Amino acid sequence: MGLYHQTVLRDLGLFLHVPGLMAIASLVVSLFWGEYYAIVPFLLTAIASLLTGQLLYQLCQGGEATRLRHAMITAALCWGIIPLFGAIPFLAIAFDVTNLPNPTPTILLFRSPWNALFESFSGFTSTGLSMALDPASCLTAYNGGAPSPNGLEALA
Repeated sequence: MGLYHQTVLRDLGLFLHVPGLMAIASLVVSLFWGEYYAIVPFLLTAIASLLTGQLLYQLCQGGEATRLRHAMITAALCWGIIPLFGAIPFLAIAFDVTNLPNPTPTILLFRSPWNALFESFSGFTSTGLSMALDPASCLTAYNGGAPSPNGLEALA
């Protein structure tokens, strides 16, 4: 693997820590509000994101100093990859909660991976769109925490 690829993957690994840390913060909020069904999905998201990020960062330490061309490719990859990790809680919680007697129609929507992925992309890019029929009824703390100050455009 060339130095160019190592630099981009190393920097991507650093950014993959973001959804992991956000999942840990959301885990604390869900514990505070007694939403215990969210513990495993948020832990799974945190572990997957932090482990992947650390793996990329550690394996690609030999890269060169980051330049503009590296940063642009890294930002583009972050736009496509970070929401994949962000969709894990939506999907996992939807499948876990649907075993309850009366799951809400909004939760049932997130059993589709495409809907969960759309919701995650929407949150991380701060578009404000939602697949939720009643956005206030589910994962408010997580979806409200998904957008960064200006979406992922803050990376570039």
